[in-house]
Amino acid sequence: DIVLAIPSLGMKPHLDEIQQGLNRAVQSILGAFRDVGKWSFNDKRATVDVAQLQPQHSYYRVVSENKEVTKLVSGLSSAVNSTRGLVAQKIDYFKKYQELWTEDR
Repeated sequence: DIVLAIPSLGMKPHLDEIQQGLNRAVQSILGAFRDVGKWSFNDKRATVDVAQLQPQHSYYRVVSENKEVTKLVSGLSSAVNSTRGLVAQKIDYFKKYQELWTEDR
């Protein structure tokens, strides 16, 4: 939303807040993989005893360093930054009416 806060115009939420929210969401999603462990068992028998399963390292590093995931995270960041010019144009459009709220009546 474009918000009038006399004597200026602004956007709420600000693009920086939107970017921070996206960054937190991405970190939360990736952080969930810290708790997802790789499992393996040493015996190649057809049946697996659950007691033989041993947690290994988590999937966090595998997922967070994945080329496709890295591209998507970068794309989210650049998507918000690429809208800055468009947002500035829209705010400038309304500035032509600035005298309506700055004129003392």
